[in-house]
Amino acid sequence: MIVRIEALSAAQPVEPQPVPQFAVPGSRRLVGRLARRVLADPSGTPYEDVAIFVNHFVPGSQATANSVAWYASRMRREGLDVPKRAAAGSVCVWIKDPASADRWLADCGFAKQC
Repeated sequence: MIVRIEALSAAQPVEPQPVPQFAVPGSRRLVGRLARRVLADPSGTPYEDVAIFVNHFVPGSQATANSVAWYASRMRREGLDVPKRAAAGSVCVWIKDPASADRWLADCGFAKQC
């Protein structure tokens, strides 16, 4: 057994594997925080656009319109005011208004990397 351990230790050292870029610690919490922040904005961004926004800025996230709607429903049950949504299929509000996007990200403590 000792011979085997020595043989293994003499082998090339194992280098630590890099963490994939999409693995962001606490990304699940960040998805919820960012989605809730956008949903609270009076712009009424459609659920689809909120999901696109979250997926764009949170690497590895897989938000959908349904998951965003769940956050909105949860917020309403908590007694928070969630503005009515704009018509589905509109062009992404956050692309037309980058200042709002930057504000939403900053409010969640997220440094934009794109």
